[in-house]
Amino acid sequence: MRKRGPATKPSNPHLLRERALSRNVLWSALCTVIVLGGLGSLAYHQYQLHSLRQKLGEAIGKDLGLTETILKVESESSKITYGEFFELCNKSVENRTNLIAELRGLFPEMDYQLKTRLVEHLSAENEIVRSKRDFYRKSMEQSSAADSYLEQSKDYPSSSYGWDFYRDRLRQAKAKVLETARETEESADEFLRAYEKMAKEETAIAKEAQSAGLRFEPIFQKHAKENQMRAVETKQGAQQLAKMF
Repeated sequence: MRKRGPATKPSNPHLLRERALSRNVLWSALCTVIVLGGLGSLAYHQYQLHSLRQKLGEAIGKDLGLTETILKVESESSKITYGEFFELCNKSVENRTNLIAELRGLFPEMDYQLKTRLVEHLSAENEIVRSKRDFYRKSMEQSSAADSYLEQSKDYPSSSYGWDFYRDRLRQAKAKVLETARETEESADEFLRAYEKMAKEETAIAKEAQSAGLRFEPIFQKHAKENQMRAVETKQGAQQLAKMF
């Protein structure tokens, strides 16, 4: 006689539905966590980019403000000494050099092409500030050399034995005037070339930076007339002084 196996329990439709529902709820919750996590990561990334742009925009704005002060020296010449101007230029170059290093190392999320363009612009800005500082220094040295020549020309020898020394001293003073006049003219020319190039290129970089959400206001075109006029007048003065000697 055949033995019957153990009886199989009939499936419980209610229990199966509960299990299926639990799996669906679990998958839905898991998908929700993944989506929310992705959105949260994206939101955090966007927040980081916004913070970086804001920080960089403030740094560039500060830099442009300092540069504009240097460019406005022509209209405020009575309010600043040569020493103060040279110190301002040195501070400007130092701060901008630090900004270039920071831009290269601390803003990896930024568009590489824009970052490269900003570094190039800031480096060119350093060069034009150095150029203006040198132009002013040469102009000051020329003025000092001319004053020294005039003073020495009036210091006549008290005896006939001192005339050879007097004439030799004047020849040296004259040579110094001619040397400083030539250097001033060359420095003024260099500054004019650098300024003209910067004024042309600043419009493009300003548009790129503003499109990326960065604060960037063109300043070189704004002060071009005063700076170029001062350089041209100084160059012409150096040429006239050289002709006199």
